[in-house]
Amino acid sequence: MIEWIEYESSLPESHVLHLVSGGLWISFGMHQLDTTERIYKWFGNDGEPITDVTHFAIINYPVK
Repeated sequence: MIEWIEYESSLPESHVLHLVSGGLWISFGMHQLDTTERIYKWFGNDGEPITDVTHFAIINYPVK
């Protein structure tokens, strides 16, 4: 089961890939500094900003 964390109540670790959701969609994203605006935002794998993120989840990789 995926443990979703509300974005506004907790800040994710930056520069780490997470699952992100806006309620009706799920994607992969990283929380990182937007050097133009000097604030942290979500960015997709393609480097494009992701807006309207309400929840995120830490990805648990299987142990080898």
